[in-house]
Amino acid sequence: MKTTSLFFFLLMAFQVVLAGTVDDECHSLLESPDMPLALKSKVQPFESEKVISQLVDGARVVYIGEGHSEITAKEFLKDSLETFKTVGVTHLALEIFNSNRQPELDAYAEGKIPRESIVDILNLEWGWAPLSEYYVDVIDVANELEIKIVAIDGRHLFGGYRREAWKEAEAHMAERIEDILKEPDAKVLAFVGMLHAFRGKVSQRAFLEEQGHSTKAYFVYSKNLKMSVSLNKRNKFLIEDLILDLKIDTFNNYLPISETFPNSNLDGILFLESLSKRWRE
Repeated sequence: MKTTSLFFFLLMAFQVVLAGTVDDECHSLLESPDMPLALKSKVQPFESEKVISQLVDGARVVYIGEGHSEITAKEFLKDSLETFKTVGVTHLALEIFNSNRQPELDAYAEGKIPRESIVDILNLEWGWAPLSEYYVDVIDVANELEIKIVAIDGRHLFGGYRREAWKEAEAHMAERIEDILKEPDAKVLAFVGMLHAFRGKVSQRAFLEEQGHSTKAYFVYSKNLKMSVSLNKRNKFLIEDLILDLKIDTFNNYLPISETFPNSNLDGILFLESLSKRWRE
């Protein structure tokens, strides 16, 4: 029993360190009665072209953070890539592939290897094999639109996301994205897990911004996903609390957080309807 309790304590502590956005003095944003009201006025309907234009405006790298076990973000990306291209996106950076798999992704885009080869790579190397087909659906749409797919992860180099390797893994992803940005007209859409979208001290966003590259980050939230969001070092709130307070019940809304909190670690949240339940409850 003691061993189990210690494991969960260490796991929770590890997640806080990775996010790099909270400390011992964190308190619920909802403790202040004025904060929800400030956010409530910002909620807007999710109108695809209008909102996506806002998402990418002023940034060369736009992060879409997902819950890996949930399909809503994948469906959103598949359905929205054409609009993202219309507003300037040229590359899709994917955490799901190790960077040494770039040759296979290039070969697939050129029609030299079958879809099954890409699915097999994900089934073998990615930890969410039951959802591989959804990811490849996104890749297929990107290839049709001639949006360049770039593999950015470094699990093959650092042995996963062990705490001691987190900084190196984030730096590797930032370097892969920075290589894309050497093209003067490049604009990158980065599809990653939620923790990778935070602007922490050792985050890839911090690395990129230190080099002068502008970034934005958004979470895709659905009814089946539980999470909290850290706005800065002192404030965090649970999405579930925010939904109840703002009465967000249609799940076709967009909340631009950075308009209210300019120094936020997150620029906004997309509240979207999930078409099916998570495969892992």
